Amino acid sequence: MDNDGKDKKSHKMLYIGIGALVVVLVAYFIIRGTSGGGETYGQLVGAAELSKLSQIANNNTLANNVGITAYEGLDSSLYFVHPANTIPLIQNSKPVVLYIGADYCPYCAEARWPLILALMRFGNLSNITYTASSATDSFPDTPTFSFVNYSYSSGYLSFQAFELQDRAGKPLQNLTGVASKAFDKYSLQGSIPFLDFGNSTAQSGIMPPASPSELDGQNWAGITSQLGNANSSISEEVIGAANIYTAEICKMLNNTAQVCSQNYVKQAQKAFFS
Repeated sequence: MDNDGKDKKSHKMLYIGIGALVVVLVAYFIIRGTSGGGETYGQLVGAAELSKLSQIANNNTLANNVGITAYEGLDSSLYFVHPANTIPLIQNSKPVVLYIGADYCPYCAEARWPLILALMRFGNLSNITYTASSATDSFPDTPTFSFVNYSYSSGYLSFQAFELQDRAGKPLQNLTGVASKAFDKYSLQGSIPFLDFGNSTAQSGIMPPASPSELDGQNWAGITSQLGNANSSISEEVIGAANIYTAEICKMLNNTAQVCSQNYVKQAQKAFFS
């Protein structure tokens, strides 16, 4: 081969190498841009991020300013099940908040944000991981968290969570007997996400009237930062739903927790659970 042929081959390999490097760098910065702070799927949420979420959850001024504005006028009969003459859901002598969802599910992805905030008002939540809904479902890649290996401690309640399938729709966790019975009895044709507040109230399917579209194009850090603004649409939806979940938990606890005296709890209970 003459020198011209060698030079052309060398140039071709150089261009291929540069092209591959560009692809890698672009992919890297896309991932960084999606996460906002280097977070990746399956990564444990660190103490600093959990602390930020807890501070937001327990900021009563913020919660009262948000209230339930995004949900005013909601027909509660379309979303809330009020079981009558049923046995309370109890674990370790405490009423249970039961969550059933799946990692692929975009509506579960949306629902976990307010549920986490509500739970943090009654105890300590840890060992949750960053994830996102399926890339091929509606509202693809909605940023959220997974409860697969969660830990929760509270002096008021117990928390049970089940993620039935992973992001690819493959089986992940199986329901226990008590959770399976509640799901069979109170879910709407097996719809997820499913939430049961001690068999006092339950919700199944799309949470009222929240939509993952509000989180479209966002990342975990970006959502968290916007939650601190009472006038943001994300705050109105997520904290508003957290206020409703908190009202349901307070109803389950007969309003015995300190947070149950907050105005937003009274407002939500009067609107939906009186």
